[in-house]
Amino acid sequence: MVELREKLLLFLEKQEGSISFESLMDGLGIDSTKITQRELVEETLQELEISGDIYRDKSGNYKVFSNASGKMSGIIAINKRGGGTILGTKITVSRELLNGAISGDRVIVSNNGGQKTYHVEKIVARGFGYVTCEISVDENGEKIVTPLSNNRTIKINVPPEQIEDFVDGDRIMVKVDPSGEDDYYTRMSRKDIRRNRDKAPIHNGTVIKRLGNRNDPDADIAAVANKHGFEPEYPEEVMKEVYKISMNVHDEFGAVDFKNKLIKDKRGQVRRDLRNKVIFTIDGDDTKDIDDAISLEILPNGNRLLSVHIADVSYYVKPGSALFEEARKRGTSLYILDKVIAMLPTKLSNGVCSLNENQDRLAKTCEMEIDSSGKIINSNVYHSVIKSRKKMTYNNVNKILEDGKIPEGYEDYAVILLEMDELAKQMNQRRSLSGKVNYTRNEAKTVTNSEGKIISVKSRVQGAGEKLIENFMVAANSSVARMFRELPFIFRVHDQPEECKFKNLFKKLANIFPSIKMPNKFDGVHIQEFLDKIRDRKEYGPVMGLLLRCTDKALYSNNNIGHYGLGIKFYTHFTSPIRRFSDLVVHNLIDLYLSKDFEKMRKDKEAMSRLKMDVAADALQASARELEGEQAEFEVLDMKLAEYMSNFIGQDFIGKIEEVSEQGMIVSIGDVIEGGVRMADVEGKGKTKYSKDFFLICKGDEDYTLGDEVVVRVEDTSVQDRRIRLRLLGHAKGPDYVRTRERQKKLVDNHRKIV
Repeated sequence: MVELREKLLLFLEKQEGSISFESLMDGLGIDSTKITQRELVEETLQELEISGDIYRDKSGNYKVFSNASGKMSGIIAINKRGGGTILGTKITVSRELLNGAISGDRVIVSNNGGQKTYHVEKIVARGFGYVTCEISVDENGEKIVTPLSNNRTIKINVPPEQIEDFVDGDRIMVKVDPSGEDDYYTRMSRKDIRRNRDKAPIHNGTVIKRLGNRNDPDADIAAVANKHGFEPEYPEEVMKEVYKISMNVHDEFGAVDFKNKLIKDKRGQVRRDLRNKVIFTIDGDDTKDIDDAISLEILPNGNRLLSVHIADVSYYVKPGSALFEEARKRGTSLYILDKVIAMLPTKLSNGVCSLNENQDRLAKTCEMEIDSSGKIINSNVYHSVIKSRKKMTYNNVNKILEDGKIPEGYEDYAVILLEMDELAKQMNQRRSLSGKVNYTRNEAKTVTNSEGKIISVKSRVQGAGEKLIENFMVAANSSVARMFRELPFIFRVHDQPEECKFKNLFKKLANIFPSIKMPNKFDGVHIQEFLDKIRDRKEYGPVMGLLLRCTDKALYSNNNIGHYGLGIKFYTHFTSPIRRFSDLVVHNLIDLYLSKDFEKMRKDKEAMSRLKMDVAADALQASARELEGEQAEFEVLDMKLAEYMSNFIGQDFIGKIEEVSEQGMIVSIGDVIEGGVRMADVEGKGKTKYSKDFFLICKGDEDYTLGDEVVVRVEDTSVQDRRIRLRLLGHAKGPDYVRTRERQKKLVDNHRKIV
C-alpha cells in the first residue's frame, strides 16, 4: 500500500494540471477493469486526499495538493462562537462559511486564490461524526430536531419513526451520515454559500441513543459531554479486552534476576526492580487515576538523580486493540466539575495502571542526573517495577514546604520534600532564564452538592507542591523528547507568536505604562521582564490575558518546532498516559524504539513510512480531541457559573475589569466568575465613550480601565447561553466599598447554608 501511495504521488507530481481517474489508471499501466486493482487505487487515493497530499476537484479529477492554489487541508475545530479554526494553522473560518462542517471534520478550505477570508469548500472525511440534539414539539405536534452545537449553521434530518417515542426536551445522540444530502453542501462555492447562508446544510443522521431530558439532573452536563464526543459507557469489545487483563501485576512477571534486580515481563521487556526505592506520589485529595510518582537520590559525585516514574499504560493498551482505538476516539479524560469521564475504563485508570499506595506497578522511569546549578546533564528512560510508599496530597505537602509544619504520617518524608522543593525552584529559574513565560491565569475551583449545583466558587491556588510536580514533569517531558528527537515522534509544540500582534498590543500598553520601557523583542525573556515590572500593578492580570490572546494554542505535531511558552526546544507529553492519548502513543513509540526488533524495522523503508504517517495522524487526532475536551469543560463551567449567579440577581458585588472593548467590558467577581457589562449598562451621567489606545471607557467624569475595582449588579443570567449580564454602578471606593464587600460575603455564605 505504501509503495502504491508513493507511486501515485510521484505520478501526480509530474502532471501539469488535474487528471481523471481513468487517465491516471492508464498512465500507471493499471487495468481499470480489474475490480480489486481499481478498488485498491480508489482506496489509496482516498487516503491521500484525507491526509492532505492530493486534491480532488468537483469534476472528480486529481492533482497534488501543493498545486492547488489558495487551498488548505486540515482538521477543523468549532469554537464557542460558532466559527472554526484549522488545527495547527492560523486559518479561521467564520460560522456562515463553514458549509456544514462540524468539529473534527477533515476539510479543505479555500480563499479563492488570495482573499482574506477562508470558506470550507469541501468536507473530505467526517471526524467524530456525532451530534447531540434536542427534541422540541411545535404547536402542531410536529417534532423538531435541533443540534445543541456551537455550529448553529447545520440542520439534522432523522427518520420520523426513530423519534416517535421521544417527548419534548429529550436529548439524543445522532450519527451524521457522510453521504446523501451532505455531498451537495460539501461542494458549494463561496458564492453559493453566501447565497444560501439562511438555508442551513441538512445532515441526514441516525439516532444512536437517548441521553435524557433537559429537566433531568445533570442533563446539561451529559449533553455537553456527548456533544463533544465523550461517553461514560465503553463499547462491548473494549470491555471484553478489559476483563481479560489481570489486576495482579505479578501475573505479568516472567524470569526474575534477584541479584541484578531485573525482571523480565511476559512481553519480553526487561525491567529494573525499583521497589526498594523511596518513591511516592503527590496529587489532589480526590485523585484516583495516578499517572506519576517521583524519587530523588544524591549521587557520590554530589549531583542529584531525579526519577519520574510513569504508569506503563502501553503495556496493557497496544495499537490495533479495541482499547487503543477507544482511547484514540476519546483522546483525553474529561474532567467536568467533580465528575470524570475517563479515557480508559476504571479497571485500568483507577486500578492496575494507577500508581496506588503500597501496590506493585509496571512503570516507565525517566532518570535525570542534575548538577548543582539545576542543569540536566544526563537522562535515560527504561521499563521498571515500582511500589509507591505513600500517596501524598498537595495540601499536606504545602504545609511542609510553605508553613514549616509536618502533618502526621509525613515525618519520614519532610527532608526529601524540602530537597525536592529546592531542586524544583532551581529548575524553574533556569527555564525562566532560557525564555519561559509565566502565563498564569486564575482558575475556578468549585464545590457542588449532590444535585450537581455549585454551592461555592473560589480561585484555585497553585502552591509549592503543585509547582514542584509541574517542574519535575516538564523536565521529564523535555528529556524524553530530546532522547527520541531523531525518530518519528509526537511533540508538544507552541509556535512563535506573530510579531505584529505583540507590536500592536505593546503600542497601546505604552500609553498605560508611560514610565516603563516596552520590549523591543518578543521572545520569552523580554516578555517576562516586562511582566515582572508590572507584577504589583492592578493591570497585571488583565494584561496577562491580553498577552495570552496574542499567542497560539499549544498543539501536538510530528514536526518539532519547539515550545515558545516554555522556552524549550524539545518537548512532548509523556507523563499522563492514563488520561491523554498523546502520552499513550509516546509510550508505545518508546516500547518500539527500546525493543530489539526496531533496528531491523528501521531498515524497512515501507514500515518507517507507514509509521511516520501513523504518528502524524495520531498527533492531529490528539490535538483535535484535546480542543474538544477543553471546550466541553469550559462550556459546563460557564453554564454552571451562570446557574450559580442566577441566585444573586439584583445583588451588588465587587469586581475587577478584565477586558475593555467598544462593546463594553468583562468584569470578574472573586477573580474567577466573569460577566459582561454592555455600554448601555454603565451607570452615570453623560455619554459613554471608548478609547482603544488606552483600553478606556469614559462615562461623564468617570474613567474605567483595566484592573479597576468596580461595583457591579447582577442584572440577568442565561444558563443556555452561558452568560452573566452585569450593570456597572461605579468604582469601588469609600464607605460603600466596605459595606458592599461585607454584603457580598454574607450573601455567598447564606446561599451556601441554604443550599
